[in-house]
Amino acid sequence: MSERFEGQPVSLWVATAGATGYPPLAGGIEVDTAVIGGGIAGLTAALALKRAGHSVAVLEAARVGTGVTGHTTGKVTSLHRLAYTALAARHGQDTARGYGQANQAAVEHIARVVAEEGIDCDFRRVANYTYAETDEALALVRDEAALAARLGLPAGIPGCGTPRRPAGHRRDRAGLAPGA
Repeated sequence: MSERFEGQPVSLWVATAGATGYPPLAGGIEVDTAVIGGGIAGLTAALALKRAGHSVAVLEAARVGTGVTGHTTGKVTSLHRLAYTALAARHGQDTARGYGQANQAAVEHIARVVAEEGIDCDFRRVANYTYAETDEALALVRDEAALAARLGLPAGIPGCGTPRRPAGHRRDRAGLAPGA
């Protein structure tokens, strides 16, 4: 039996975030860099530019943090399904390693910025799992975990691993509430 919900879907982050009230740009402004978009990517770029001594303006058409950012899961991780197996097969282990290291560096960068700026976003590190529903899928997940570990990523098999149970490789992951 499927349940039908009335109304429009609403993001948890958008529904629970405090309102922002930035005025529209009234006339011209001169800055070193204009960042278009007030989501995580735009605000992160603006902060990096500001820290580097640039004058910056962030231009957002709607409410800050309510576009793509406001509709995310808030998951911050270097885990992306079985990405490393596919990357290594198609482009080699050096490319897969570079991709993984860049993603893990991004996790650490976000953790650092949250701490340095005192951002109240419920950031925390938690275990992350890839689930397998069949023996074949479990074998693929185990292979991915072994490869990820060889590439220098925080991966492993957490001691469970029967089909249809939470199993797979564990990585250091973090979560945050984008609208906090």
